[in-house]
Amino acid sequence: MLDQSSIIMTSFAVSVVLFFLYSCLYGIERKRYMLSWSLGWLLLVVSYGARLAMFSYQETPLLLTVNYLSTLGSAVLIYIGVNDFLERSVKWWAYFLGGNVLLFAGVQIFALPSWIYLLSAAIFVGLLYWGAGVAFIRTKKFLGPIGYLVGIAFILWGLGIFFYPVVEVSFPASVSVFHVFVGSIGLAAALSLITGYFQKIRTDLLEGQRKIDYLTKYDKLTGLYNRSYFEEILQFMNCKENLPISLVVGDLDGLKLSNDIFGHHKGDELLVEAATLLRKFFRKEDIIARWGGDEFVILLPKTEYQVAWQVVERVKECFGQITFEDIPVNISLGVATKGVVSEDMHSVFKRAEEEMYNNKLQENKNFRSRLIKFIVQELQKRGYQTTEHTKRLKKTAGDIGESLGLTKMQLSELSLVAELCDIGKIAVPDEIINKQGPLSPDEWAVVQGHCEAGYHIVRSCVDLSHIADAILYHHEWWNGKGYPLGLKGREIPLYSRIIAVAVAYDAMLEDRPYRQALGKCAALQELQRCSGTVFDPDIVSVFVEARDSDALCG
Repeated sequence: MLDQSSIIMTSFAVSVVLFFLYSCLYGIERKRYMLSWSLGWLLLVVSYGARLAMFSYQETPLLLTVNYLSTLGSAVLIYIGVNDFLERSVKWWAYFLGGNVLLFAGVQIFALPSWIYLLSAAIFVGLLYWGAGVAFIRTKKFLGPIGYLVGIAFILWGLGIFFYPVVEVSFPASVSVFHVFVGSIGLAAALSLITGYFQKIRTDLLEGQRKIDYLTKYDKLTGLYNRSYFEEILQFMNCKENLPISLVVGDLDGLKLSNDIFGHHKGDELLVEAATLLRKFFRKEDIIARWGGDEFVILLPKTEYQVAWQVVERVKECFGQITFEDIPVNISLGVATKGVVSEDMHSVFKRAEEEMYNNKLQENKNFRSRLIKFIVQELQKRGYQTTEHTKRLKKTAGDIGESLGLTKMQLSELSLVAELCDIGKIAVPDEIINKQGPLSPDEWAVVQGHCEAGYHIVRSCVDLSHIADAILYHHEWWNGKGYPLGLKGREIPLYSRIIAVAVAYDAMLEDRPYRQALGKCAALQELQRCSGTVFDPDIVSVFVEARDSDALCG
């Protein structure tokens, strides 16, 4: 028959070994779950130490309390560590722990028999280990078959502890053998847990290596090949068997503009969309890579120049028909073909790049003009800017300009500013523009951003870049309290000061969601009230005088 004290002593020694083993692993890799497991085995050492003291000397309330709480704490810490290790968030153990502590306090207060809380401890600990085992079996993402082995070991350990009180009461002669059986399963669970830990490390290393391999070959954003790997492929494919080899070099127009207007996250989305479209037009054996920020390069083995150019034409046609965030998209492309082995591949690439830049120069002016026209039309569709509003604004600004003695060229530029001053509203969401109530501070900041968005749009068009500043500053105030930069007085461009008066006057004559339209006389009085604070007093004076001379206010 097995000696009970020897069994407890052996269990104590095994727990000490496990504690030092897990502590060493925690020292190697300071993971939170390893700390939980180390502390769990330490509390198990305390538990077996208390049992050994009770068996060797005398069962006291203090030793019984230490044994009870350390057993509970050990199971909780091991369970927490398992769920942390498996990246699961489970907190139901806290309720069981709280219930057991309350039960223990009740036993102490009312002097109930100790078997009550010992039974509850066995049930609680058994359920925790059983739950840990189920978690291992259900989580397969990095352990695989080993997860099943660890899970089965914990489930058997939990069931053994769960039925331990039953064996102790019903089969007292077999309790020592059952204790050895449960302890052996617990040791197996502890060792299998280490196996699972090393399996996770192996899986993490393999996953890290896969990520490194991926990043050495592919562009992280678009999923296309990256430049360095493309250069390797280019050398490998540069052989007689692949002749003729065609190279296509592309530059995505409008990326910088998209970044300036909508932010870099939208620019990234545009790049991903462009990469997706390119994949649709080229064969599986063609090599598509992201060469730089907005540049792409495609290698077409065994492809004549004419065939490659036909594909390029289809690509350009497709890009010309799509929009991104209500802005037209365009891609400039160039093609060159290597027909003989002796030709240097770098010279082929240079020819394709030069053709792409030549096409870009020819297409850029037309694209920018189309871009501006498209945005204006889109604003009109949304109701942000009607044709009648634009006509009135150009007429009002022109009248002020004539009264100030501007030249015909200046009046022409002023007319353009009046037409395009709100083009940046393409970047403002419909729900903000059409909101019935007052705007929140964040929403108001978005609306104010239309000045900078309009500046970037107009500045991107060479023929209009000279009026970009006037659009940027047309919401500045004479006293310096406007936006976006807080310019004041004559620091504000003349065109901006004129447009500010014209825009405000026209806005006051229209119904808005938050107010009714003002009469012409009331609008002029409001301009005079804000003269010298919001508006240039000289421009207001000229404007009001002209309207008074037309007998609009009597």
